[in-house]
This record gives sequence, structure tokens and C-alpha cells, in this order.
Amino acid sequence: MKKLTGFTILESLITLIITCSLLMIGTTKLKDYQSEIRLNNAMRQVVATIEQAGRVSVIKQRKMTGRYDSKTLAVQFAGDKFITMHLEPGIESRRWEYFKISHTGMMKPITIILANGNHMKKARIQMAWGRIIYEE
Repeated sequence: MKKLTGFTILESLITLIITCSLLMIGTTKLKDYQSEIRLNNAMRQVVATIEQAGRVSVIKQRKMTGRYDSKTLAVQFAGDKFITMHLEPGIESRRWEYFKISHTGMMKPITIILANGNHMKKARIQMAWGRIIYEE
């Protein structure tokens, strides 16, 4: 009688369990990486919006005020809305609500904190002559 060789059910089951666990780990790491990228992009958007507002304030020689409420960043001058930016769902901002840009493009330092789930991104922004001095 010829003996058949191959994998037993137990060996196949162990291989399947190891493969599935590796896939699960990879998937969770990928989701974590994607949320971190979204947070970095949101911070760049916020910084770019504030910098654009500073440049406009220098060009138009007008003071600007900015405010953040719920999910929208709005920069205004003289009561007219100029720039609005909406944050992605799941990203929230902490510890900054109002900021002012003078007619010369100067702004006192503010710390912006954006967070989503497990990640948090901090940036300290100060503006001189419409250009941002940015620390991460």
C-alpha cells in the first residue's frame, strides 16, 4: 500500500491562524498610518489658511480675525468672510479658538492642537510680515 504524504488538518489550521493574525496586524497598522497622514494634511491646511490670511492682511493693510468653531476655520476682516476651511470628519481642534492678524501681518504666537483618535499634532505658529514662523 502506498502512503500518502501531505499536510494534516491541524497543520493547515495553524498556518491559517498565523496568516490571518498577520493580516489583521497589517490592516490595523495601515489604518493607523492613514489616520496619521490625514492629521498631518489637516495641519498643513490650517497653517496654509492662516498664512494666506496674513498675506492678504499685509496686501490690503487691514486687520484680520480668525476663529475656529466646531469643524470650520473662518478668517474674516471688517466683518466680511474671506476664507473658510472645513476639517475632515474625525479631526478635532483643541486650545485655540480666536487669533488676530494685524494690518502689518504680525500675529502673536498661538499653539494649534489637532487630534484624531490616537494621534495628536501640535504646532506653534507666529507670524511676522505675513510669513509664518512655524514650529512643530
